[in-house]
Amino acid sequence: MSTKRLVLVFSLAAAVVAVLATFLPQFVTHVSLSGRTSLDMIATGWSVDVVDPEAPGTKRPGQGSLNGISLVVAALLLFLGGLRNARGPVIAGTAFLGGHLLTLGLQAFNSAGSAPGLGYWLAIGAFLLGFAACLASYAGSEQRQVQTAEPDVPVIDTRHGDMPF
Repeated sequence: MSTKRLVLVFSLAAAVVAVLATFLPQFVTHVSLSGRTSLDMIATGWSVDVVDPEAPGTKRPGQGSLNGISLVVAALLLFLGGLRNARGPVIAGTAFLGGHLLTLGLQAFNSAGSAPGLGYWLAIGAFLLGFAACLASYAGSEQRQVQTAEPDVPVIDTRHGDMPF
């Protein structure tokens, strides 16, 4: 498989997985009061919902979350970079994914009782696919550099102090 096709496949797969990750729970926080769990907060890329674990089916929509914006920007960059076989957007999209994972990891794991959700693990998978696309974009560059020949440039021998002019 050619490197262009590898970049395309990896970057498009990373874009799809990143967008899918915005709709799944990215982390779940268990809030307990007086030693008993009273609420579960489930954060997706677009909302934070509150669920009472003792009364199944009681889901109260919470405030909006904007964690999904960075994943959508990353997916857009990976999509465009994959279609055009451009290294810059693929690297930028992968960097956005890495920044999202770092930011979300600091949010989710800062407090006790938080656990990563399926959306977080999918974002990690999207990052790894984006990283593979970055590596594939660099793999073909060695072959292109080897094939280019340097132009013939006249060399002036100045070791003996004789200057031709």
